[in-house]
Amino acid sequence: MNKRFKIGFDIGGTISKYPDHMLALMKALSLSHEFEVFIITDMQRKDALSALEKNAIEIDPTRLLCGDWSTHGDLCKSVLM
Repeated sequence: MNKRFKIGFDIGGTISKYPDHMLALMKALSLSHEFEVFIITDMQRKDALSALEKNAIEIDPTRLLCGDWSTHGDLCKSVLM
């Protein structure tokens, strides 16, 4: 059985800080059959989509995972994962 690794990148402070490097890394990993690439954030979905568009990052919307900050605070991304 071929198992895939799931990898998540955070928009704030990671992708938005180094968009060119992160985009290249995400594309390289996406081409491999070993990885599933996701974007994880504590932003609201519309704000996250806007940030991705601003940084010219295209991703399947099902790969954008938004944590619930209002319920879980700083742990929202951990709870999401």
